[in-house]
Amino acid sequence: MNAAVSHSSHPSYALFDFADTLAELQPGRQDVVADHIQHMVGIQVPAEHIARCYKTVDLVMQYSSVRTRTTAQRAEFYLEYNQRLLALLGVLHKVPPESLFEAFGRYEKHWALKPGVRETLAELHGRGPKIGIISNFDTRLEQIVHERLAFGGIVDHLHISQSEGIEKPDPRFYLGFFEKHGIPIGRSFYLGDSYLLDFLPATSIGLKTWLLDEAELYTHCPEAIRRVPDLLSLLPLSRHIQPIRSSP
Repeated sequence: MNAAVSHSSHPSYALFDFADTLAELQPGRQDVVADHIQHMVGIQVPAEHIARCYKTVDLVMQYSSVRTRTTAQRAEFYLEYNQRLLALLGVLHKVPPESLFEAFGRYEKHWALKPGVRETLAELHGRGPKIGIISNFDTRLEQIVHERLAFGGIVDHLHISQSEGIEKPDPRFYLGFFEKHGIPIGRSFYLGDSYLLDFLPATSIGLKTWLLDEAELYTHCPEAIRRVPDLLSLLPLSRHIQPIRSSP
């Protein structure tokens, strides 16, 4: 049973991770990998299983937008990352990790909001809380949020690791957001999809945090929710505001 916000008054700030919480790359990485394995060796691996394996690899290998500055550094990181992913899927002996670079290169990728996200954040904004994004990302995030997703009218604050020179899971990255904007931690809540990068460091500073668990890896965790719109049932309603029903 997920616990609602325990603040005696309404939260003032609703804070979110960006990648794989509010938005995802299209086509999805699990779909690209499933198609690639099927094309190369004729093995059908369910995209849902690949998504869970991605989450597992993410726990042991975190991409750094602060330390990774060159194309060569990025290629080195993803070579090892792809090796671990393909080993976890049991196809490393058949699918060279280098081939995944070519597979992803065949697609023109773009960021898209997840179902129900725009409606959920619009309603939260209408209830009163300011909206903030706290993300391990490079400075392109500003353009993605304000221009490509036309989301700027709802988002009040962006806190980007590459701009700050520090990143998740360092709790100081989170603390820096509150110090920079003079925002009270006790009047805020946060949602992210990574147990290691989001949930642990955010809770360590006393921030009320939920874990977005679409892959159902943490169903035993009381703070886990399945979809972003599930937040609406966990937060107190402002007067005269009725919840919007988001499509599944």
